[in-house]
Amino acid sequence: MSSVYLLGAGASCEYRAKLPGMLFSQKFRDGFFLDCNFFEFVDVMWEEWFEDGAKPPDHYDGTKWNWPALEGVLKQTCGNNYRTSGLERCYSAISDLGLQHEALFLRCIELVLFHQLRGVLPANLPVHLEFVRKAIKPGEVLLTFNYDPLIEQALLLGASDGDSPIRWHERDGYGVEVVPLDSNPPPRPDEQSNVHVLKLHGSVDWLCRAGEQPTPPLRALRITSSSMRGQGMIARASDGVPLRPVIVPPLPNKSYEAMVLQEVWELADRALAKASSLTVIGYSLPPTDDRPRQLLARAAGRIGHEAKVTFVTRSDGEAAARFKCIFPAARVVDGGFAAYVLQLPGPRRQ
Repeated sequence: MSSVYLLGAGASCEYRAKLPGMLFSQKFRDGFFLDCNFFEFVDVMWEEWFEDGAKPPDHYDGTKWNWPALEGVLKQTCGNNYRTSGLERCYSAISDLGLQHEALFLRCIELVLFHQLRGVLPANLPVHLEFVRKAIKPGEVLLTFNYDPLIEQALLLGASDGDSPIRWHERDGYGVEVVPLDSNPPPRPDEQSNVHVLKLHGSVDWLCRAGEQPTPPLRALRITSSSMRGQGMIARASDGVPLRPVIVPPLPNKSYEAMVLQEVWELADRALAKASSLTVIGYSLPPTDDRPRQLLARAAGRIGHEAKVTFVTRSDGEAAARFKCIFPAARVVDGGFAAYVLQLPGPRRQ
């Protein structure tokens, strides 16, 4: 029996994007995008590139990626008020136009994520790192619907502490086989990972050949503080073939099997079935997420009243009500991820 944690977008919003000693424009927004403000982040990203005199990033096909071009397609397909439709509906409409247009949108998501990732130092991940130090113990499982690699970076930082019992590495820390993309990867650890991260919607730093269905092993692009600012500006390639991220596209009807994530979901199912406790952080259970709802409903039927269940939210009463329909006895913690971590027992270590 072990504790299981499930992280949604609300957990990623505690990321601190600015690097110590560096200033960015007033238009830059800390944190991560949600469905309601994704296109605002794209606007800010595009404007900042031209303020800095940077060239547009590469697209998967070798051309320059172009936000005005994608926005023109969005307006033509979804109407001038496309932003009110939400990310899922817009992506669904674009994907119906074919692979070329869908790749333009997929690249957009990738670029926004990397633009928000300004560093992976402890100063950028204070809440995530404190969460790992206070809450995570060997044998526990972290489930996440987020594309970003923030919780993995916190695990790497936590494991680097000589007093920590945690061990985690990309080589064996995921539920899917990955191999390093870089020619000079970090040395292989002698110890196996004793904490696992199951990324149910894939990850922006897992790469596969563009235009093909992913097949293991996936190529792992390790995110480091020294490489952060350049990540995403070019489309990575292997043997001359461009690589794209392995993420489940934000469609109302999501295909996990097509993204080679079925085994990851099965591992999550098994972890939840024998969980001694479940803590859900920053996940609102949107109505279109049928598969996650089914996953949690099965867990509720198996662990019953024996496991301690906690729901952490930024005072979202509707999300809490949806969660309590599945886990009626769940404890609700308002204030979000940071407030939850602050009240966890255990000494704070700098």
